[in-house]
Amino acid sequence: MKAKNILLTILTLFLSIIVVQAWNGSLTTTSGSTLTDTLWNNLVSNVEELNTRTTWITASGWNIWIWTSSPSTKLEVNWSIKFTPNGSTISKAPRVVYTPDTRVWCPANAAAESDLFTQTFSLDSSADVVIHVDSITNYTSRVDTKLYIDWVFKKQTLTSSISSWRKPVNITWWWTLTSGSHTVSIRSTIANTLWCWETWWWITTTIYEK
Repeated sequence: MKAKNILLTILTLFLSIIVVQAWNGSLTTTSGSTLTDTLWNNLVSNVEELNTRTTWITASGWNIWIWTSSPSTKLEVNWSIKFTPNGSTISKAPRVVYTPDTRVWCPANAAAESDLFTQTFSLDSSADVVIHVDSITNYTSRVDTKLYIDWVFKKQTLTSSISSWRKPVNITWWWTLTSGSHTVSIRSTIANTLWCWETWWWITTTIYEK
């Protein structure tokens, strides 16, 4: 409580000086008039309002907690934080959603231009997201792997080889999404070419909610 006690001590000293000056009639406003009852009451109200702003600030030793009564770290803020000078705001700590493909190998009906693998996540507010997809393909000649967000095409990567040996597929995409539920889906231009199993295929989404 050190920080709050220091603030209250300063306010008390300041008010004591004002009281003495007002009692002696020597306290005037910037216009030169004597301090009136109305001005005094406004001053007291403003000080009381300022005190309410420190109600949820707790300081103990080197620990500071704001808007929380059960902190788990030395500095904890249970509210949105705005950073200047760029004015960015973070309402939640960044988080990662990792979704591996738990299917063994690949289904025989992995049709072209269909959702082969999906990931779903929810946002409480708008957020910047970075989506990364890893997989492998097993096909001779060209095959494109496509990334869809909420079933809207966003990006694709091209893999081409004279050999049918497995080749890596990587897609990275960044955008700002609105609050609500969102689905990431992966499609291929050629049927039965993307391999499954978490050893080779997963979707990783990093979320920065505003």
